[in-house]
Amino acid sequence: MKRRFNEVNSHQNVHENPTVKWTETQKQKPKAAAKDWKQMNENNPQMKRMNARRHLSDNKVQQANEDLPKIRKSRHVPEKVFDISLMIGVPGTNIDTEIFELLVSFVDQRVEMGVLALERGDAFLQLHVQGMMRLKTSSTRSLKAEIKSWIGWDYHGPIGGSICIKPLRNRGLHTVIGLIGYCLKYEGLDHFHFYSKNVSMSRKMKGEGFTISTALPSINIESS
Repeated sequence: MKRRFNEVNSHQNVHENPTVKWTETQKQKPKAAAKDWKQMNENNPQMKRMNARRHLSDNKVQQANEDLPKIRKSRHVPEKVFDISLMIGVPGTNIDTEIFELLVSFVDQRVEMGVLALERGDAFLQLHVQGMMRLKTSSTRSLKAEIKSWIGWDYHGPIGGSICIKPLRNRGLHTVIGLIGYCLKYEGLDHFHFYSKNVSMSRKMKGEGFTISTALPSINIESS
C-alpha cells in the first residue's frame, strides 16, 4: 500500500508541475508523459514562436524549390577551334582496327582538318592510333566524351583503354606541321595505315622534313 501511494502521489506532482520528476514519469507511463510534454510545449509561448519561425522557414524553402526551375539558367559554353593531338590505345594489346575505321568516319563528319595513323610503337610494338585534329568543341573533356561515345567505349570499352587528348602547344614537335610529320614516321611499313582530311601534300612534305630534321626519337606524343 505504501509503494502504491507513493506512485500515485508522484504522478499527481508531475501533473501539477510537469518539470518535476520527468524521468520517473517517463519510465512509468511513457505515452502519458509524451502527451504531457507535447501539451506543455504547445502552451509555451517561446515554443510557439519557434514553431512559427520553423513553419515560415519551411514555406520559404518550398517556395524557393518551386521557383528554382524558373530562374535557373542553362550554362552554355561556347565552342571554339582547337588544334589537338590524339592517342588511343590499349596497354598490353593491339587496338582493334575497327576503331581506326570509326575514327576515319569521325574525322570526315566532325573535323575541319586532321590526320590519323594506325602504327606500332617502338617500345612495345602494339598497334595504336596517333592523330592531329582541328575542330570546334567546347573543351577537350567534352571532345573526349564525344570520341568515347563514337567508338563505343562509353559503356563497353576495353579494360585499360585510354584516350589521350592534348591541345597543341605550338612549339617544337607539338605543332600542326610537327604532328603531321610525326604521324607519317612509319609510312611504308606493312602495319601502317594513314588517313588525312584537308591536308595538302606540301604540308605532308613539310611535316616529314620537320620530323626528320628534329631527330628527336625520345619525344613521345602519347605522354606529352
